[in-house]
Formats: sequence, C-alpha cells, structure tokens
Amino acid sequence: MPSIALAAGIAVIAMNPAIGAVAIAIQAAALALGCALGWYRGAFTRLSVDAVTHEVTSKASAAGVILVLAAFFVRYAARAFLGQEGSALHLNAALITDAFLLFAIRMIVVQRIEIWLRCTRLLAQARADRAASKPTR
Repeated sequence: MPSIALAAGIAVIAMNPAIGAVAIAIQAAALALGCALGWYRGAFTRLSVDAVTHEVTSKASAAGVILVLAAFFVRYAARAFLGQEGSALHLNAALITDAFLLFAIRMIVVQRIEIWLRCTRLLAQARADRAASKPTR
C-alpha cells in the first residue's frame, strides 16, 4: 500500500510541480505534518502476537481515530478559510490539493512503516520466547 500511494503521489505532483518558495514551504509543511500524524497513528495502533501461531493482529486505538478526525476537521477548516482568503494569499487550488495529497500519502507511508517496525520486533520477541521455552533433549 505505501508503495502504491507513493507512486501515485509522485505522478500527480510531477504533473504540476511546486513553483516558488511559498509553494515549496507549504508542501514541505504538509509532508512534515503527515509524517508526524502517521507516526502517532501507527504508534497508537495496538498490536498483539499469538504465541503459538505468531499471527499478528492490530486494533486502532481511540487516540488514532481522534487523530484522523482532527485531520478531517483541519482539512475542512482550511478549505473554508482558503476558499475565502486563498486568492489574497496567492494560493491556487492545485497547490492546496497537492499539499493535502502529500500530507495523506506521507501519513499512510509513515504509519505503515511504524507498524511494520513494531510487528517485526514483536514477531522476533515471540519467536525468541518460543525457542527459549522449548525443552532441550
């Protein structure tokens, strides 16, 4: 999923690259915020490993859901503000759309990486615990 999202985002951004310091700063801020929210969302996901089968299960926490709802609220608030003030700030719709796209892609990619890293550690620990509990002959 992260690879597909990343490829799609690069393709869309390449069609209309950011021009100017303000546009680049807005997109960099979107990437940074997406990274932070993705990491928090991944960190708040509850993971568990079955001791016998080593099957990993995940469950979104309330904090993770609240973060996503907050992101939607910010998006709608920004849409309302930029609809009224966007032209005065010399911002166009493509720049704002691209910034939200970069935010979403970065959030997805970082969240999945955080969960993958945690799953890898949990599985390694479960395998080590299982190997240590096997009786020796």
